[in-house]
Formats: sequence, C-alpha cells, structure tokens
Amino acid sequence: MPALDDDARAELEARITREARTFDLRPLVELLVAKGYERDEILFEGTHEGESASLVEAVRFRPKPHQGVTISLNMGLLGDNSLLPSYFFQVIEGTAEPERFYDFIRYFDHHLLENMRRALFPEDEHGVYRSYERMLRSFFRMLGPGSASTLCWLGQLYFPELGVRVRRWIFTDSSDAYAFRTGESLLDGTGILGRRYQSDAAGLVLDLFAEEETDARGRTWPNVVRLRLNEYLLPLLAPFRIPLVVRLTVLFHASWVRVDVPFAQQHGYLGYERIQGDAESGHTTVLYRGVTGQRRMLRSILFVDDSSVARVSAARRFEERGLPVTSVGWLEAERLSPGHFAAALLGLLPDGSGIDLAARLRLGAPSLPIAFVAGEVAASQLEAARAYGPVFEKTAVDDAVTWIVNKVPSLSRRWSER
Repeated sequence: MPALDDDARAELEARITREARTFDLRPLVELLVAKGYERDEILFEGTHEGESASLVEAVRFRPKPHQGVTISLNMGLLGDNSLLPSYFFQVIEGTAEPERFYDFIRYFDHHLLENMRRALFPEDEHGVYRSYERMLRSFFRMLGPGSASTLCWLGQLYFPELGVRVRRWIFTDSSDAYAFRTGESLLDGTGILGRRYQSDAAGLVLDLFAEEETDARGRTWPNVVRLRLNEYLLPLLAPFRIPLVVRLTVLFHASWVRVDVPFAQQHGYLGYERIQGDAESGHTTVLYRGVTGQRRMLRSILFVDDSSVARVSAARRFEERGLPVTSVGWLEAERLSPGHFAAALLGLLPDGSGIDLAARLRLGAPSLPIAFVAGEVAASQLEAARAYGPVFEKTAVDDAVTWIVNKVPSLSRRWSER
C-alpha cells in the first residue's frame, strides 16, 4: 500500500484517536500496519484510568523523530486488575520522578501484552509458540484478566456471532455453620445466628444475546455456548477464581412447548394446543454459575447413625466399593443440605426419626435414593419407611451398600478416577 501524505496521515490519526474505543485489538493493529506503520513502532500499555467497557481504551500517536503508536488497553501491569499491589503504586507516586518509574514498568507491560496478542493469534507473523494453549494461559495469568472490559473482549472473541454484555455483580454465598458455639457474640457482622450464614463477593455477569434459536449449522445455541465455554473460556479464567454467571438470551423463537402424550395411539392435547407467549419477549437461560477454577465437589453417600462403631463400619464398606461417604449422627444430620449427597442410608429408629429425616431429604432432593437399616421397629414404621426406599436388617448392611452402589455407579467411577 502506498505511503500516506502528511494531510491524509493526520486525518487518519485523528479519526483513529477519536474512535479508538470502537476497535477490537486485532483489526486495529492490522489497520495500522496496512497504513504504513512498522510493527516495532506499535507499543502496548495498560491504563489505570479506563472508562470504557472495551479492551482498547485509547490510541496515541507519537510525533517524529520517535514516530510510532501507543495503544492503551484495559488490562496489563498498569491496568485496574494489575497483579502489582496498591502500595507499589503509592511508593512510585512518592518518588521524585514517578513517570520514569512508570516508563520502566511500561517496558515489561508492552512485552506481556504483545506476547499475549501473539498467543491469541498464532496464525499471525511471528506468532508461533511451542504450545499455544500453555503460552496463552501463562500470559493471561500474568496479565490478570479479571475486569469487565477484558471479559467483554473475551466474549466477543469466542462468541463473535452473539451480542455480548458484561457487568459487575455482587454474589451472595450461603455456607453452613459447622458447630454450635455458646457464650458471648458481638453483633458486628462477625457473629452467626442460625444454621447458615451469607457473605458477599464481587463477580461478573456475562450476557450473550442470540437472535435465533440455532446457529447457521442448525445447532442450538445453548449447546454451542456450553461447548466453547468448557473448551476455551473457562480454562483461561480458571486461575483467577472469578465468581461468574454466563447467561444466554434468545430474542426470537420459532418453536414452542406443547404438552402431549408421546406414546398414545391417538394424539391429543392436554390443556392448550400450544404454550407460547410473545415472540419478541426473549428467553434467558443460565448456562454457568460458579467460581472459575473451583472444582465442583463430588457428592458423597450420607450415612446417619448415632453409633460411632456403626459409622466407622459403614464408612469402611462404602470406601471398599469406591464410594465417598459422610457418616454423621442424628443431630448433625439435621443441619446438612440434601443437595450435597448422591444417596442416603439411614438408621430406622422406633421414634420415627429416620422417616422424618427421609421426608426432609426428599423435600430438598426429590430424586435422592434412600435406604434404611432397621432393628426391631413396629410394622407401621416399616410400612412408612418403604414409601421412601427399601428397608434392610442390621445384619444385612452389605446388601444395603450393594443397593446404593447400584443406584450411583457413575459416582463410584468418578471417585476412583480422581
């Protein structure tokens, strides 16, 4: 491409400077190179004063004799999500010439950002690394992409067909209190009243917008988004432990739910012929909610009995079969969440405690497999217990364990693979 004259170059630089935030990083660099700027004249730096939701914050053109371009990005060592501690910048500001110190950091900042760009686009010139995935994750760990602008850019990079919006959000986490505590407790926010307590954490919400239900190849967008999340985006964000929610909104629907009897000889309709609403109302689905990089806890088997000997014996039997087990007494069992367990084996007491606990567990987890181990109890108790699951004699605990192993074979395999 022929070199630009002074007037055309000045007009181009003014327009790029004015519309810098509308550029994505790769098209911006390609445009500058195409307009005659040498690759080593383009420098990157982070900025502490970012105001936009895009990755590119500003573009500054340097005049001759040191002609070149400086691209300010909302990430890096000088970005809002810098890995450098805040007191480090306080020390810099206290020096006689802080700008010289910042120039020293900008040297490393440029090389980090430049190598990250090469890792993201390995097909570009000088962009070949021995291991693309490992190099990309390495630079992301050093740059700390935990800001809204960076996540928005990543969303646009991995979901170019969809609209992307990112915002900060306060997530509330609920935790179980593990033991009773007596004595004085100050009402200053550190005390816990009740069985559960809540805490707040700052996180991000990634909203994706699809105009239609399927992509150009006929695949449903939820499946496409989940695949890209698990294969590309979540592994990049794993080291940063970011509370994250990913939501997909389909703006227009072409199909609707219909209630029918699939195996009936004569097809008819139950209720209305079709269940539908306004086609332009949109529908939002949560595809991911959690903390990136946090391993999802494998659910275990719940065994409840006040006898410590029985708990140790049951734990040994389950572990021999390759199943994790949580053995507790009746008092502690009342405070457990049923969602943490894949199945439950309960002692059946004459006072009906096992049945009451089974009712509470089923209320929180309707599909939870439950079995009982019983001694001498009334026939009415046995009949009530069988409404929740089979009842085994105390001398047949191995049969109860076998029944549960057959109910949750996938849990046994996952536990053995760890």
